[in-house]
Amino acid sequence: MSGLVHLPDGDILVYDETGSGVILTRASRRVFNKRAYQRRVDAEMRLLEERTWAPALRKLFLEEADAIAKRMQSRSRRLAKHARIEVRRDADTVRREATAQATRMVDDFFDPEEFKSEFIRVTTPLYEETVLTAIESTTVSLGVDFNLAARPSVQRFITRRANQLSGGIANTTYDSVKRALRDGIIEGEGIADLAARVRSKLQGASNARAVTIARTETVSAYNGGVYEGGRALPPEIAAGLLWITAVDSRTRPEHIDADGQVVSTGESFIVGGESLRYPGDPNGSPENTINCRCATAILTPEDMEERMLRIHTVSDVLIKMALHGLSYRDALHILHTSD
Repeated sequence: MSGLVHLPDGDILVYDETGSGVILTRASRRVFNKRAYQRRVDAEMRLLEERTWAPALRKLFLEEADAIAKRMQSRSRRLAKHARIEVRRDADTVRREATAQATRMVDDFFDPEEFKSEFIRVTTPLYEETVLTAIESTTVSLGVDFNLAARPSVQRFITRRANQLSGGIANTTYDSVKRALRDGIIEGEGIADLAARVRSKLQGASNARAVTIARTETVSAYNGGVYEGGRALPPEIAAGLLWITAVDSRTRPEHIDADGQVVSTGESFIVGGESLRYPGDPNGSPENTINCRCATAILTPEDMEERMLRIHTVSDVLIKMALHGLSYRDALHILHTSD
């Protein structure tokens, strides 16, 4: 059972079901700086991306490329019968037959479920480290000391994310191998050359693929950790969430528009016409989430009150700026970068 007790002189004691708690004094209540928070979170996410996620994924993809090539070599006789097509037919027929042959071949030596299991084994600790870093950073920022990491909801989030991503990666790998085989079959390559082609294709894409996935999943897991942390904290501490956009020339226009959006804890933001619980939400479209660099922050009741007043003030200022010939987006950009 959690709750709060109002103490003399305006202090507040907030406690959770374990009995642990924290006294929020008037002096200790934070002054939230959106841009300083965004810079700190961006540095933490970049460190996780570059030192943990990207190297681990790069190693996984390279090892899988070698393993696939070796399995192809070991089954060369059985696979050889699938690599023969009549090349004197028209191009469309050759392409269809090559695709069918490639499908039979990849089904013979690539097991998506086995790859998913390996992917989950590798990424689960990465998700755990990222989520726990986000939660620890958030509780320190709020000045509280709740043990949120052990909450079942947090552990379920980590497991769910690893399982959710693994299926998509396995399917992408399957399709990439199949396309490489199809192109090789059309060229009349034997098993040794096909195996070399598949290895080269996967290895060549491993770095860019690892970086993209690492960046996307670091942002998703970190912000997901903040979101889950907000849901686990008492409403006297976590009253709402704030969307913070990394504003520069690479930022999506829809995300610039979302900067400063405030919702109550547990509710979703509306970004580019989509409902997103946090930046990088896997329920969002790829166009709205891949390579996203935005952040979300937990707002205290005091933060929420101040932010609501600021939104009203911003609306008035935008009207005045529009009178001076600025577009809405230009005005919004100026306000966000000066916030």
